[in-house]
Amino acid sequence: MLWLLSDHFWEQWMVRARTLFANGDHDDAGRLWRAANDMTEAFAPNDPRRAASLDALGTLAAADDNRDGAAQFYDKALEAWHAAGDWVAVMGTAQAARSSMFHLRLESRHPGAYPEITRARNYKTAAAGRAGCAANLAILNADQEGLRQAMTARRDAFGLRESGAAAMASKLGEPVDADVLDRWTARPPQRFDDERRLYAAALLAPVLATTDIRP
Repeated sequence: MLWLLSDHFWEQWMVRARTLFANGDHDDAGRLWRAANDMTEAFAPNDPRRAASLDALGTLAAADDNRDGAAQFYDKALEAWHAAGDWVAVMGTAQAARSSMFHLRLESRHPGAYPEITRARNYKTAAAGRAGCAANLAILNADQEGLRQAMTARRDAFGLRESGAAAMASKLGEPVDADVLDRWTARPPQRFDDERRLYAAALLAPVLATTDIRP
């Protein structure tokens, strides 16, 4: 699928809003998050970026002490993440990696294996995005077990050092590696495709716990 202006603006607004919110500028972050949410009307109904935008609006409501509003946004975001499973199932996958000798041999020995490996990775990324939203709802409700489950899912996809997973661990009182990694900044996607759209949805929605740890 072609990379469109709507894709570009959504991503840039989410990146900028995340920084503004982390620095305490909730008003400007909120304007960008609302604009990004409006932009998702141009996306497919089950596009995971719809879930990420609803998640961000939940965090904005939580920051304004609107617990009921935050819970409603988080619930809608979790529903949207569930719906995004169908989007992930049919999303385009990058072909460039097949040019490596490893992937060429894998394809020759096990036809169809490479797409399945890629799809499994994409499902993990989606699970990590959903975990970020689940963590936000768990923090809102002081649900320690829900937060622990979310942290496990996030770590399974992104590792122990990823900033969201590390912040969840800190919230639970667990030790955290000093070298925390902001994956979006440290490992930005190189292609403009569906995998980038999914990666952005999973990483650019804020995790409330990240107010405790900043990469």
